[in-house]
Amino acid sequence: MNGYGIEEGAWSSEEEMFGLIHDMRERIITAPSFGSGKVIGAILFERTMDGQVAGKPTRRR
Repeated sequence: MNGYGIEEGAWSSEEEMFGLIHDMRERIITAPSFGSGKVIGAILFERTMDGQVAGKPTRRR
């Protein structure tokens, strides 16, 4: 996960690891360039889709 700015051993459980991954995805989704026509797609995993980004549900229902 070093390629994502998360150092090995930065987590002590799988849950913490997924939390760090979600934080990284949230930074990408909320970045200004994400909505300015420069990003044409993103792969969002079920865990991300069922969560929240910036305090809002990720998935529009």
